[in-house]
Amino acid sequence: MERCRSCGKESEDDSKFCVHCGRPFSEVKRCPKCGHDNPAFSRYCGECSTELPVVESSPYDSMPEKVRNLPTQKKYCPTCGGQMSIYDSVCPACDVSESRLGKGEFLRTSQSSAPTIGGVLAILAGVLAIGQGLLYMAGSSIVDIPGSGTLCFCGAVDFVFGAASVLGGLSALKRDGFTLAIIGAVMGMLGLGFLIGGLFGFIAVILIAMSRNEIS
Repeated sequence: MERCRSCGKESEDDSKFCVHCGRPFSEVKRCPKCGHDNPAFSRYCGECSTELPVVESSPYDSMPEKVRNLPTQKKYCPTCGGQMSIYDSVCPACDVSESRLGKGEFLRTSQSSAPTIGGVLAILAGVLAIGQGLLYMAGSSIVDIPGSGTLCFCGAVDFVFGAASVLGGLSALKRDGFTLAIIGAVMGMLGLGFLIGGLFGFIAVILIAMSRNEIS
């Protein structure tokens, strides 16, 4: 089987062009003016001296030989997070291409841990904010002091912020729903959660924002 240097997929040995992407298998450049076949490295036609077009490199060309021989190797689309073959130059799920995002970003072969860490911190911030809110509400009902109504209201707000932070953290862990994830992390930061919860939320906001391309 002949493996295409553009998309990395295989075609029959006698194929002149890749049946998947149409790129020719022959290592020649055909002159657009006179039709003469030149070696692939040629910059000018050896027959009429016409400047030959530059053949764009592909993700497959830049891979080490040992990586090319691993057809089960996977990578992840930086836009939707979908799993792809390492030879794919276009995501089959969202149709984003290497030319749009740049080769350096597109060839990332593994997901980073930032969304996971950010999600865990957002959940912790949410739990602390919920605990703080419950403590405020319980304290306002037990102790009858001036301003207890305000304390109860603050506790309810903390509880809502904490619940939103937990939901956002779960979205970050699942890498599904960037808007919910980032809003949840912000809520966890604003909920404060015995102060340390605010720090957890702040770090979660940074990590989730850095992971924009990994959370759909």
